Amino acid sequence: MPDKIIPGRKPDTAYWQALGKFVETYATVEAMMFYVLSLHSKVPADIAKALFSGTRLDASIKYLRRIFAVRDIDEAISKELEMIFTQLIVINAARNDVTHYGSLETLDFGRVSSNYVRAHLPENITIRPMNTEVLTAMTRDLERISSLLFVHTILPEKNRAAERANLWDQGGVWLYKPPPDHEMKLNKPERSVRSHSPRRKDQRHSSRQ
Repeated sequence: MPDKIIPGRKPDTAYWQALGKFVETYATVEAMMFYVLSLHSKVPADIAKALFSGTRLDASIKYLRRIFAVRDIDEAISKELEMIFTQLIVINAARNDVTHYGSLETLDFGRVSSNYVRAHLPENITIRPMNTEVLTAMTRDLERISSLLFVHTILPEKNRAAERANLWDQGGVWLYKPPPDHEMKLNKPERSVRSHSPRRKDQRHSSRQ
């Protein structure tokens, strides 16, 4: 186990509650994406269930982008959906990490989700910040996306423009902003230098006592 990573041992009720809400909200968005895919593929509902019932969120986005490439769609709606898809891909990556790798406390980085158990090379070890604040930001983005997709697929057309404008006005940009990929590398050269400095050694020693 890398010396900068230690398993968390203390109960963290707020984190587990935030995680549960995030997972359920993600499932809601995944269901909404089924309706979006059914709408734009223009297949009957029973056929859509037969074809798309097991389609994951990232696959739904790939299918929709291919459909939009060959079929005319209103430019404003296309732009809106692409903004949603871009954020969903970002959140999906974080969701995959936390659901497959879990989370743990670290000495240097707080609570993270890490692939250190499965990474076959040290340079492939990643650490993604995964705490209550991160989960809450992603959940709020997903709630907004769910509402936007509801407007897009289910709300009567005469009400859509006003409701979309209202939802976009509530904050403007997305709340969850992941660190760049290179920042999630545990074994960055500058981190090796930092972690072996006398100050960091003292801190790690005191933290373990």
